[in-house]
Amino acid sequence: GYAYRGVEQAMLAATWQEALTIARQCDPLAPIAGQLAYVRALEHLQGWQPPEAVALLREAALALERVQNTLWWLVRFAQLLADAPLFDRASHLAADLASHTANLWASSPFTWIHPQQVVSRQVMKQTNGTAWRALAEHLAHLQRYVEHARFLALRTRGIGVLTGERLEAAGVRSGPIFQASAQGKGDVLSRLQLHLQIATRDILLMSDALSKGETARAHGPVWDVPEGDTHATVEGPRGTIGLHLVGQGGRGPTQVAWQRPSALLLHLLPDLLRDQKLADAEVILASLDLAMAEADG
Repeated sequence: GYAYRGVEQAMLAATWQEALTIARQCDPLAPIAGQLAYVRALEHLQGWQPPEAVALLREAALALERVQNTLWWLVRFAQLLADAPLFDRASHLAADLASHTANLWASSPFTWIHPQQVVSRQVMKQTNGTAWRALAEHLAHLQRYVEHARFLALRTRGIGVLTGERLEAAGVRSGPIFQASAQGKGDVLSRLQLHLQIATRDILLMSDALSKGETARAHGPVWDVPEGDTHATVEGPRGTIGLHLVGQGGRGPTQVAWQRPSALLLHLLPDLLRDQKLADAEVILASLDLAMAEADG
């Protein structure tokens, strides 16, 4: 019951510059991840590596987007569970993150994550490392709350179990769902705990990247793309987003294929939800954090 958007076909009909905007729509909830995957693919074809200063800014923007996705997912998930303490804490953290983010970038990452574009640290306002570390500490506190909350355990432990072997057989080898199976029991509670663990790590990663004082000589993007075949990946909020791109040296790509984490998980749903209680099925489905627009391509 959802529409096929044809992102790959749309990119084939676009120029290299136009396809950048379409790449953001691969996962509308994580547009920076889609844009960065596309930019990395072009830079691979161009034989160019970003300076460390640019790579750090890109990774900071990507990590921040993953945390934003996690916290807003957590708000909806807590609401579904009718867990008022978890909902309140998640809502406050999501609001704090939105406030910090609004005061972070002087220029949106969409304007400077372009092929071979080198930007100065002027794209960033003065960052408050103390505030980011405090946010990471609040996330760690929330993780400990989840680990000890009896109601959450009763509601989420032991249901919706996905083993690592089952996920690997389906092609799922990255993201919170896979890590919850590799490091934990692979149930709904494990997925919740892994989401918070990864979000805490990403906040610290982002704060560390932004604290580094590297600079590079600025120059604009380069859209001259030679003939070639490449594959680029980024770590999105739901797992690895990959892009296989082929160019013939013309005005745009000639082959495009996206690797989409939610699409891989969809195939597991019939077996995963079979014979589950209806109330549990809803919680199990929500715990997977599927992005249906990303899944439909």
